[in-house]
Amino acid sequence: MSKQREQPPQQEPHAAITFRHILYGVLFYPLTPHTARQLANAIRSSPAYASLRSLMPLNELVNQMREEIAHPTGQIQMVLPGLEQHSEKELRAFLSMVAESLSRGESLE
Repeated sequence: MSKQREQPPQQEPHAAITFRHILYGVLFYPLTPHTARQLANAIRSSPAYASLRSLMPLNELVNQMREEIAHPTGQIQMVLPGLEQHSEKELRAFLSMVAESLSRGESLE
């Protein structure tokens, strides 16, 4: 009798693309609360993030980010080359700040 391998949990179809979009800016800026708010503002309104917004509503994006933070499906560092400069803990904390800023509707004003 052959044993079936247990399959790892699958990410949402657009999860890798989503995190790639979100984390691209991290390559060039520090992982600070201010940067998280800037990124949240950009995700909300910048034409550069229009394709991300077209993939899913912002509340779904926030839920997906929180789910990944709470129940990791892989290493965030592996999403984009260059993220290795940050620890996994730093990247997850930053994603958490971005998700919080998005959910609160915080702006830089």
